Amino acid sequence: MVTAEVNEAPRGASAANASTFVTLQVGEDLLDRFLKSDPLKAVEELIWNALDAEATEVVVKIEEQTEIQGLSHIQVKDNGHGMQPEKCCEYFGYQGNSWKKARHRSLGGLRPVHGRHGEGRLFALGLSSSPTWTSVADDAEGRRLRSVVRTSRLSPNRAEILPATATDEQIGTVVDLPALQVSAEISRHLGVLVSDRAHERLLLPLAAYLLAFPTTRVVYRGRELKPQDDLVGQPVDIGMAIPTDSWLEEPPVLTIYEWKSTKAASGLFLCTEEGAALCEVELRRPTRSRSVSYTGYVRWRGFTKLGGLDTPEATYRSLIDEADHILASFVAEREQELLGRMEEEWEREQSYPWKTKPQSLVEQAERDLFAVVATVARKRIPKKLDDRKTVFALLRATLESNPSSLRRIINEVLRLDPDEQAQLNELLDRTSLSNIIKLANEIGHRLDVVRVLHEVLVPNPRRTAVIVF
Repeated sequence: MVTAEVNEAPRGASAANASTFVTLQVGEDLLDRFLKSDPLKAVEELIWNALDAEATEVVVKIEEQTEIQGLSHIQVKDNGHGMQPEKCCEYFGYQGNSWKKARHRSLGGLRPVHGRHGEGRLFALGLSSSPTWTSVADDAEGRRLRSVVRTSRLSPNRAEILPATATDEQIGTVVDLPALQVSAEISRHLGVLVSDRAHERLLLPLAAYLLAFPTTRVVYRGRELKPQDDLVGQPVDIGMAIPTDSWLEEPPVLTIYEWKSTKAASGLFLCTEEGAALCEVELRRPTRSRSVSYTGYVRWRGFTKLGGLDTPEATYRSLIDEADHILASFVAEREQELLGRMEEEWEREQSYPWKTKPQSLVEQAERDLFAVVATVARKRIPKKLDDRKTVFALLRATLESNPSSLRRIINEVLRLDPDEQAQLNELLDRTSLSNIIKLANEIGHRLDVVRVLHEVLVPNPRRTAVIVF
């Protein structure tokens, strides 16, 4: 429910010069969630708002205050179709019932839309104490007008819409976000916006859309988000089964992107058929890999037709699990392929620590465990051939004689970073190969003892016993 009121015009001024105040009826708990939301998620939503307005260029600028280690200003500027003055009350007065929820396409019909609930302006309050929207658009009569909308954290459910004015400026929208009052807590909270991972985190949800609409540019802090520059090869499309409760005949398609950066987060997004991410979902058993970074995008018309995206993990559980299985198979195949290339190179340069084929299950287990270590630590393997041979020989000796000390030896010799150590520990805990090797070595040692005792205790007429006192 929305209520709107026009304030009283100042004495001597006309009602046409008065601001309109729109009150958004939304619960305190929901408002609090937006005010404490992830800053990058808030910026992402403002970018999506621009793309939903058919912008071909979105520029995000962030000004830093180095003397106090904080942010002074954030701006999101686009060249989309802008907000017509008569639509401002609608745009800022509804939450959970946005025009996008019914249309599924942009106002000009050119693009799929990401938003459904009209939440962008609430996310903005998590970034600034007083966000302001300045938008230029042509009204229904063809007049170019400039609209300004102000909001405040002091009254987060209230928006002031200033009277529209004539202008000859270019069509588009600018969202200005003055910094929150600086404190150590807020500086830490907003610091993610200028972190090394910010560009990467924004790229993942936008990648499929940007590839589908290659003339669209998103620039973040002076650097364009260009997924094509960060991809390994071409995206892989894999057909999926149509959910049993769907009346649609078109099957979903899982598009897998593999990234050059090994630190890129792996995840899964549900998208429109054209690649506009609708939401990110959690996988029950996400496949972690140090050598393969990937993101999955399930593209399907059914998500916008059937709905249920408020609780996607419940609504589309079977579809998500199928995607999880496909992603796991993809990663396993890619890891095997990468490992095969590395082993071929090591054999060619004669640094691979084994010169013959495995002759037993234990020897094969040793090689498999070596492969696990080499895959995780491939960036830590020495560049110099002699050093590489020495490290590989040490790993082989450890695997054959004392596999229980493998973790310590690896950390001391290869000096893995915390993320690499965590992944290696997870893989070693998950595999039974080290236990196989350890058990086999113990059994082998016991058999050696049995053979010695047998030779001492069992008479052999062909053997002359020598007893020393």
